[in-house]
Amino acid sequence: MGYKNAVNEGESLKYAYTHLAGGSDSGKIDSLMFLSMLDLTAELESGLVNAAEQDYADIAQLVIRRDGSKMSEEEYKAAEAALRSEQQSLLKSIKGRASAVSAPVPGYFVRSCDGFESKLSPDTSKEITPKLVHEVLEAEGSAAEDGVGSIITGFSWYFAAVMDAEQAATLRGQEYATIRFPQIGTDTLRVSVLGVQNEQNSEAVVLFKSNQMDPVFLQSRQQTIELVRETYSGIKVPREALRQVDGEWGVYCLVGAISRFKPIEWTYQTDSYYLVKPAASASKGLYMYDKIIVKGKDLAVGKVVN
Repeated sequence: MGYKNAVNEGESLKYAYTHLAGGSDSGKIDSLMFLSMLDLTAELESGLVNAAEQDYADIAQLVIRRDGSKMSEEEYKAAEAALRSEQQSLLKSIKGRASAVSAPVPGYFVRSCDGFESKLSPDTSKEITPKLVHEVLEAEGSAAEDGVGSIITGFSWYFAAVMDAEQAATLRGQEYATIRFPQIGTDTLRVSVLGVQNEQNSEAVVLFKSNQMDPVFLQSRQQTIELVRETYSGIKVPREALRQVDGEWGVYCLVGAISRFKPIEWTYQTDSYYLVKPAASASKGLYMYDKIIVKGKDLAVGKVVN
């Protein structure tokens, strides 16, 4: 446990004991824990490691608050003393280790250096091959022993992606592309395509450039990317909700207690759902927040649904 975590635990414990004594709010805390665990599960399934770390920390603090609210005075004092002792121990372990580090130039500081800075840099970008990228990914960096980090002096960062040669060829001549880092988040990023180069063994390197400076990007030395060709938006309709009435595709919706059939046109489909363009109003077709009937027997227009 780090010193900061120990301090946070102490504050959460004190808050729980002084404000939530008797467990009166434990039901609310349990609900928050459940929602956080759902978020954590979804993030881990999607590979969103950075977001998952924050939810994990939130759950840990909620656990402390829930348990702290049910403690007796003796248990609280013992737990508080243990945390205070741990904080003092951690402070002693880091005392005297602090030192000032200065840089000759201003810039963005990244607390990492892996020894590959000379091989993977804007100056050597034209020399980057698929083979070099694979070698770097498989090798262990050997940063200088006295290295404490890196300084980024510019306002742009670069990404060398190894792609299938045929897929990479589709980017030739393109000025921009849209990519996503699935392990960082779901947001897309518009980047410049600097070129497609050095084809080897049915692979090629695609060089991207971005001016969007973000700490998450700067600290990510290697990432998997997704190339976004097109984007679609609309109302997500489960496949099993689709019905055909008089040769027209649509869905049944619950309006009050009555079922209504609403024709739809989809712009995108998968094996499990359709994306449907929303109508201008609820009376003209499927509209946002309509209650779609996913399953039902003998559905018909105007039928009362229990």
